[in-house]
Amino acid sequence: MKDILLALVKNEAFMNALITLIAAIASWLIARMFTAKPEWAKYEGFMIDAIKTAEKLIPDDSGDTSVAVERSSIARADAALKKFIESYTNSYGKMPTKEVIDVVKQAIPIIHDHLEAEGNL
Repeated sequence: MKDILLALVKNEAFMNALITLIAAIASWLIARMFTAKPEWAKYEGFMIDAIKTAEKLIPDDSGDTSVAVERSSIARADAALKKFIESYTNSYGKMPTKEVIDVVKQAIPIIHDHLEAEGNL
């Protein structure tokens, strides 16, 4: 067995193939790490629809005090979450789990800010 391993290590073609294989595996792993999507990405369509619906339902009180603006923002976030739950339930035939709802609660402000920055609200 030891002789076979030594022969393989001394074989230039085998070593080139081994180095190429290691490099390919390393490249694949690096690509997987940097292209990982957030956990909420699979629900992004539901959330975009929910956010746009909430924006239409609840007017922006930007002319009022900061308390009124904060209330309307909270109301829109709540309406977006309710719309998300409704859409999810209609599509999957069941309520989203607590874990999904927690992920969506964190993602709604991120997606809202992204849509607002793009001018899509």
